[in-house]
Amino acid sequence: AFPVLSVLIRAYAYLMARYDFDGYRLDTVKYVDAAMIETFGNAMREFALSIGKRNFFTFGEIYDREDVVARFVGRNGGDGYGIDAALDFPLFFALPGVAKGMTDVSELKAVFDERKKQERELLSSHGEAGRYFVSFLDNHDQHQRIQHPETPETQVTLALTLLFTLQGIPSLYYGTEQGL
Repeated sequence: AFPVLSVLIRAYAYLMARYDFDGYRLDTVKYVDAAMIETFGNAMREFALSIGKRNFFTFGEIYDREDVVARFVGRNGGDGYGIDAALDFPLFFALPGVAKGMTDVSELKAVFDERKKQERELLSSHGEAGRYFVSFLDNHDQHQRIQHPETPETQVTLALTLLFTLQGIPSLYYGTEQGL
């Protein structure tokens, strides 16, 4: 019924098998029909299982506030969106500024307080939220990277420390990893 989706599923299954990928990042998830994301995500998981990958991981870009992201995660995410997690844009909106000393650290607490509020009906515990959010400091869509030439090394170190210790699944942008 959806020939383009069928081609995408076959192409990404081939890439998974050929290059041993462990997961996919799905761009602009909130703008794609939920049934399409669900079909794609389920097809990727089923194919992954068929080739022995038990923990294939998909996460989506949902560039928005906590209340919008909440529609895609937890019990909501498991019941119709076909992705395992979402990029943590609410945390991203605060984290680089806090690490660079431009935003008060209370903003981090505010992010997690809002998450508790939005997720209270979706998750069994606040700790459970960590498996539904992929945290990051920068990526290809951002105009400024955490590793900006004028950013002091201590701020980059603090930002990376926060990335790897705060709740969520840390994702290090390849540009930051390479010092670009």
